[in-house]
Amino acid sequence: MKEKKTTKNYDMNVIFGAINSIVILADIEKFKSWLMEEHHISPTDFENNLFIGYRYSIETLIRTLMWWVESENSFGFEEDEYCYRAHYVGINIEKIPNTCDKTKVLKKIYFELKKIENTTNSLQFEKQVKNLQKSILDPFLHIFKNDVKAFNKLNLKKREALRYSSMYVTYIFLNDTQYMEPRGFYVSILNNDKRDQKSLLEGYKYSIQYLWTKLLGEIYKETSINQIHLTKVWAQSFDSYLDQKDTLVKEISFDSYFGIIKREVVEKHIENKMKDIFDPVFLLKKKGPDKQILKRLISNSLPDIELTTQEKVDQLTLWYDKIEMLTSSKLDTFNGVNTFIQLLLGAVEIKKLQGVEEKVYVRKFVHPNMIIKNNGIVKQDQGNDYSYGILIDTFGSFGTDYSGWVIFYDCCTDYSGFGGTEHENAEGIIRLRENEINLDRLTIDKNELYDIFSEKITKRYHEEDEYIEHQMVKYNDFENIKNKYKNLETKFYEAKGMLVELLKYYIESSAIQKLEPREIKIEWD
Repeated sequence: MKEKKTTKNYDMNVIFGAINSIVILADIEKFKSWLMEEHHISPTDFENNLFIGYRYSIETLIRTLMWWVESENSFGFEEDEYCYRAHYVGINIEKIPNTCDKTKVLKKIYFELKKIENTTNSLQFEKQVKNLQKSILDPFLHIFKNDVKAFNKLNLKKREALRYSSMYVTYIFLNDTQYMEPRGFYVSILNNDKRDQKSLLEGYKYSIQYLWTKLLGEIYKETSINQIHLTKVWAQSFDSYLDQKDTLVKEISFDSYFGIIKREVVEKHIENKMKDIFDPVFLLKKKGPDKQILKRLISNSLPDIELTTQEKVDQLTLWYDKIEMLTSSKLDTFNGVNTFIQLLLGAVEIKKLQGVEEKVYVRKFVHPNMIIKNNGIVKQDQGNDYSYGILIDTFGSFGTDYSGWVIFYDCCTDYSGFGGTEHENAEGIIRLRENEINLDRLTIDKNELYDIFSEKITKRYHEEDEYIEHQMVKYNDFENIKNKYKNLETKFYEAKGMLVELLKYYIESSAIQKLEPREIKIEWD
C-alpha cells in the first residue's frame, strides 16, 4: 500500500517554525498596537476591515502545522493505513476513523482550528487562541524546551535556529500566493475551497508584514517588506498583466514579494546560516519526548461521524477505486476460495522476498443470510455468506500508486457442506498467517456490496473508454494534420518544379535575345 518512509527530521523545522510564528502573530493586542503606531489603523478599523484577513493568516499557519504533523517522523506518532491513505487521497478529516495516534493528534488540532475559523471578533479569537495554546502549542513548546537541541554542525543556538526556521515558514508558506492563496493553506484532508480572497488580503498583508518585523528585527528596515501593505492583489494573473502592458507603472502583487524576500532576506541573511527549509537544524535528544507530554496531544474523546454504507466500504478498502471482482458464487472452485488462498500466500511470500515489512491487506465481508417472512419481516436465516479481498500493491515512479483490490465475491458460506469447508480453509490460512496479514471486516448485505463494487468497476471502464476515445480523437487530429502537411508538401514540390522551368525559360530567352534581339516565343512543356 505504501513505500517505507525514510527517517528525516527536517519536519521539526516546519513544525516548530510554524508554532513560533503562531505564538508571535496570535498576540492580537500587540498586533493591534503595532497597527496603530505604524499605520494609524484604529482598533475599530481593524475589527471592521482587517480581522478576517488576520484570522486567515493564523488559520494558514495552523494548516501548515497540520500538514507537517501528518508528514512527520520525529515524534513517533503511530500512523496506520487509514491515516496514510486518507492524506494521500484527500479524504475529509472527519471521515477518517480514529484508529491511530496520528489521526487523533490531527483531529485535535483540526477541532481547535474550526473554533478559530468561527470567530468573528477579537474577543472570541483571544478566547479560542488560549484553548489552542493550552491543548496544542504548550505540549509542543514543552518538547522544544526540554527534548530538542540545535544541530551542532550549524553552530546555531536553539533560539536562533528557531528564528531562521520561522523565517523559512513565513517565506515559503505565507508569502507564496501565486495561486491566489497562501501555499500553506492547502491540506489534502481539509476543505480547501477558496473564500472571498479579495476581502482577506487587507488584513493578511498587514499580518505578514508584522510577523516579518518580529522575525527580522533591525534588518526589517533594510528590506522592501515595509511596502508590502501597499499591494492590492494576491497575485498578478496573465490577463491582468496584459491589461497593464501599455502602462508605465505595473501593479505590484503580494506574491511579487516572494522574489523580493528571496533576494533581500533569504540570500543575504539566512542561507549562510540555514541552507533551506529541508536543512535539519533540530535534533531530538536520545531519550526522546516525554511520553506523558505526547499523550496530551492525543485526543481520546473524538466523535465518530456516521458513515453511509458506501463510505464504510470505501474506508475499509482504503479508498482505492481499482477493483477486480471474481464472482464464483460458491459454484466454481478454481476462482473462489482456492484462488484466494493461493493469491494470499503468494502475496505474503513476495513481501518476504522483497524484504518489505508491511503486512498484506485482507478484507473480509460478512453477509448475513437474510430471509423475508410472509408478513414482510426480514430475519436472518442460519449462518452467513462471505466475500474476501486482497490488496495487490503496484507502484509507479514518482510515488504513484496503482494498487487495487481483487475481490472474491460470495465465495463461501459457514452453513453448508462444501461452502462451509471452503470457509474453514480460508479462515485456517488467515489464522496461520495472522502475523503477516492486516485483516479488517465489515458486515454488509451481499447484494449491496455487489452493487457498490459493480459501480466502481463500471465507472473505471467508462473512464478508460473515454480515455481511449480521447486518444483516438487526438490520433485522428494528428492524421488530419499529417495529410494537410502532405498536401502542402506536394504543392511545394510542384511549385519548386515550376520555378525551375521558369528559371530555365528566363535564362534561355535572355541568351537568345542577346544573339538576335527580336520577339521570341519558346515552346516548353
